[in-house]
Amino acid sequence: MNEHTMHSSRPARRTFLGFGAAALAVTGLAACAGGGGSSADKKDLELPTNVAPTVPEGGIVSDVEGMPTIFTSPLQEYFRSVEEPPGSGGEVTTFQVLWGSPPSPREQNEFWQALEEKLNVGFSPTLAAYNGYNDKFSTTIASGEVQDLTYVQDTEPVGARAIQDGAFADLSKVLAGDNILRWPNLANVPSSTWEASAKNGRIFGAPNENPYLTNYPVIRGDLMRLAGHDSMGSTTD
Repeated sequence: MNEHTMHSSRPARRTFLGFGAAALAVTGLAACAGGGGSSADKKDLELPTNVAPTVPEGGIVSDVEGMPTIFTSPLQEYFRSVEEPPGSGGEVTTFQVLWGSPPSPREQNEFWQALEEKLNVGFSPTLAAYNGYNDKFSTTIASGEVQDLTYVQDTEPVGARAIQDGAFADLSKVLAGDNILRWPNLANVPSSTWEASAKNGRIFGAPNENPYLTNYPVIRGDLMRLAGHDSMGSTTD
């Protein structure tokens, strides 16, 4: 994209708040259109265009889909994926699950302040401890005061029901095809991930993309061959 395109496609604050949270999780909009759908909806879903992410120098890209890029040494140079901050001032509220200790308050938190500067927004999160997340999520949805960006555990009944009942915006048309190119980082999400995370053939937010393999005791065959080995052998040597 050229500079003019990037500037003209920068969403206004209201647009950013309505969609932008999808960059984190699911966009929360109370009392929106219902999230249910039929089998016809699934066929009509136009997946977002996929653009392969830029690979910094030294990155090893696997031929196997879903494998993360590997680096054998620290990056020497970085690049900007977008030219301008996504926000245009104002406040963005979020609802997120907290897996550890609460962060330091904004006033004493350099990382929080840096995030606001990079995004050009005031970042105001609501953090729910993991063991009380479902209760707090239910209360938040029932109140009708849903944050701009909401983390949804859609494997839990309360999360799935909230989507079905229309508590969140349908982003299918907003992200369909080349529309997603307004947000280059979202365009890097593989098509298969969008398809797998769609609910009733509709897209309600950006999926949490995890590597295919996590804690299994396996070896990357592609990397092993790059290191000059054809097999794992039979001894630790």
